[in-house]
Amino acid sequence: ARMLLLAACDRQQATIERSDTDPARVLLRLQLPSRPDPRAYADWTWVACPIVLPPTVPAGAVLHLPTLRVAGRQVRADLAYTHAVPKARRTGHSVALGVDWGLNTLLSAGA
Repeated sequence: ARMLLLAACDRQQATIERSDTDPARVLLRLQLPSRPDPRAYADWTWVACPIVLPPTVPAGAVLHLPTLRVAGRQVRADLAYTHAVPKARRTGHSVALGVDWGLNTLLSAGA
């Protein structure tokens, strides 16, 4: 599968920002080469990629740079986010399960 993992990029190569007017809209900006063999800074250009978030992504969630993958003739963005959840009660539970979906698509869990 062809994919581009952006989690390792810094702000000089990729940025992601929510819209000021609509929290469901995001602008992903990537610095990509404008020629097949870039030799100087002038051979790179910023490309803006608007993304519409699904309603399952909370408005207050912190967005992380996505993994881009080719699906047919489209490019899909697998977007990770961090969202604080309310603290659970300490009593009344017999088993707890913690699950983490990491930035590098690793799922880990513990009970």
